[in-house]
Amino acid sequence: MKKVTLLAILISIGMLFMSCGSKPAAKSTTEPEAPVVTEQVGDESGVEEVIDNESSIKKVDDARALAMEAGADKYAPELFAKLEEMYQALVNNSEGKDVSAECADLAARYAILADYAKAKATKEKIDAEHLSTYAESTYAEGVLLLKVLDEAFKVGANFDVVLGETAKAAYTKFNKVYLIAYKLIAQNERSLALDAKKDADSVKASVSQKDRYKVAANEFSAGDSAYSMQNPESAYNHYGKSKDAFTELYADVYEKRAEAQRIMEEAKKRVEESNSFASDADVQAPIDEPVEGIEEADAVLLEEVVYEEAEVVEFEETLVDEEIKDYELPEEVEKIVEDVEAGLIDAADALEQVEVSEAE
Repeated sequence: MKKVTLLAILISIGMLFMSCGSKPAAKSTTEPEAPVVTEQVGDESGVEEVIDNESSIKKVDDARALAMEAGADKYAPELFAKLEEMYQALVNNSEGKDVSAECADLAARYAILADYAKAKATKEKIDAEHLSTYAESTYAEGVLLLKVLDEAFKVGANFDVVLGETAKAAYTKFNKVYLIAYKLIAQNERSLALDAKKDADSVKASVSQKDRYKVAANEFSAGDSAYSMQNPESAYNHYGKSKDAFTELYADVYEKRAEAQRIMEEAKKRVEESNSFASDADVQAPIDEPVEGIEEADAVLLEEVVYEEAEVVEFEETLVDEEIKDYELPEEVEKIVEDVEAGLIDAADALEQVEVSEAE
């Protein structure tokens, strides 16, 4: 009986402990703080390495802007679109890694496309204004170089140094044709403007129409300034405005002077007729005493008109011109052009051979 009672007590105590253990413990209202982990990027010496791609990406942005300004999206839309894809990928994945090499490569590609677009645009202008006859051989060289580029881009040639030199040379050739043509055109317009100015000076337009004369002279000066800055097309436009202004000025002043001269001649004729009548009257009925309203023969009827000195602006008869520099092609590019011109090889094959030899 004692054993049974003892067993019952033990079972009761065990159940009491089990019920206490199954009751969940009260949760703490304070969250434990997460450990702070500091990660340092650097070399073995522990010095933190900072990667700054800002200057590299800026160079790409500048080259990209120049390509867009040159019209690369117009003259080479597919190639420009590919470079834009590369640009976006580069910008989006430049965080935390050095992309200076990729930036330099992409900037060079944009520069090549810019020169190609400028060559295309300049040739387009030359053709539209029929300027090629001013420098036919240089124009032909530019056409050949452009053909090399077109074929190279068509077959997907690499944007390498050879292609870059070719694009730069093509633009330089066409720009030389443009400069030669417009310099001659501007010089001729300047000569005409100078002749118009001399006509205006002959009627003293600088005195009677001082403000208009100054405007015409300023346009002429602006033309000389633009010419010296290697902008002959702008110079031509300024000379044209100066020529028109001096021509109109001369016509207006000449007409007014002619009208004044006509009035003076009529007045002179009337005076002569009056003098003749007075002489006849003196013979028939001479007047011995002064009469009111009739002046003496030597009387000064009008004050002498004093004219201002003409403020004539002088210009040089001819301009001191600078020689238009050409572009010296590297030997490997020169060889490509010669082979293509001779029909020995097409441009794409020639470029491929150069690339292979450089790789070796």
